[in-house]
Amino acid sequence: MYFKEPMKLSANSLSVLILSSFLLSACGDNLFLASLLLSPRQDGPSETKSVQTVHPDFSAYQEASCLYKYDQGPAALTMPANTDVAATYFQKKMDLNLLRPVLGASGSEVVRFAESKGVKYFKTSFYQDGTCEFSGALPFAPADINAKYSDTSFGGSILGLFLGANDPQLPTTKDQPVIMVRRDANKWVLVHEYMHFLFNKQAMSEGYNDIDLRARLKSASDGFEKSQKAIEVASGTGKKDAVKAGVGHLKELNLTVIDLMKHYMLEEMTIETMLGQRLGNGEFSYVHKKQQINGAAYILTSNKKAAGFFSSVKMMNLNFQLIHYSEMEQSDYNDLQKYSDQMSALTSEMDQLSNRADRFLRDQGLNFKGLSMNFGLVSTEQSGSTTGCSHSQLPPDVTEVLENLATKSILGF
Repeated sequence: MYFKEPMKLSANSLSVLILSSFLLSACGDNLFLASLLLSPRQDGPSETKSVQTVHPDFSAYQEASCLYKYDQGPAALTMPANTDVAATYFQKKMDLNLLRPVLGASGSEVVRFAESKGVKYFKTSFYQDGTCEFSGALPFAPADINAKYSDTSFGGSILGLFLGANDPQLPTTKDQPVIMVRRDANKWVLVHEYMHFLFNKQAMSEGYNDIDLRARLKSASDGFEKSQKAIEVASGTGKKDAVKAGVGHLKELNLTVIDLMKHYMLEEMTIETMLGQRLGNGEFSYVHKKQQINGAAYILTSNKKAAGFFSSVKMMNLNFQLIHYSEMEQSDYNDLQKYSDQMSALTSEMDQLSNRADRFLRDQGLNFKGLSMNFGLVSTEQSGSTTGCSHSQLPPDVTEVLENLATKSILGF
């Protein structure tokens, strides 16, 4: 998903926001458009409409939507016959031979090439005052997915949104993943969302299923909740058995949370880092260079959310280990420590990408803290801007589970 302005994140809403940032991948799941500072409109942007801003347009989103035309630029390169599946950051994989052809192409060629690989683009009616209708040639989104965008977009702040195929609540996704973008979404957003599709395509080929993962999360959470109640009333060998059952559910919670984070928040960080690198080496063109400012801010915000959530789960592990040490088998104790160490390793890699993004902003004379304070952001630290997407709002069932996990980590169960 891709957002327009950073959002302030309170400690109480950390897990909710992280999960909200999970489920919808697209130019909406990605966070920042520091430049989109006014409320989005729906009545139709104009090429000659004067730019209105209340704050400096640091990431040049308005300018970027008008700098190039949708069909300006060359055709997509011919795709090599072979595949080039490679592990990127956080060991996330994609076929790079499906990405390279669009990086130097026009916006219209990005869409044509991507749709030939199995994803369908639509536009929404939202736009920002002062922008141009870069993606206006796309067909309007059907009612079902348009409603999903409206529910997820924080009032139109999301620039793009990726939805996987065969969501039972969204008929338009039957046998086909879709991408929705705002009418003023530029090429950066189109490519960002396409990269969500490429990561999803590779993950599914290796057995990943988002709906199954969400069901596993709910099952593990419910099982852990019940096991906690059983532990409270058990005694003797019965308590040891209850602890054994509880640690099994807790280990499954660790696994599902790590998978969710890698497929959502960490994917946002990966995409923005990759696009910034390819912009720097000249491979990614027909985009405004200042859009990387939005991408860097998105990396920092995604890192903050993901790190906070990992911290909550690690605290749950530690609480369980301390409280039930005498009843736990050493192998189970070691497994929980292994998952905590895995989250620490991911956090270390997240920090590397974040430090790089922070240095980039400082080189531009910008301070991330200053940006997030000056943009009149909404109640969460998300911004709707440049990069393509973010896995946006989580379904209510996932949000509820994460809220409960955050509470447990604070209260020690």
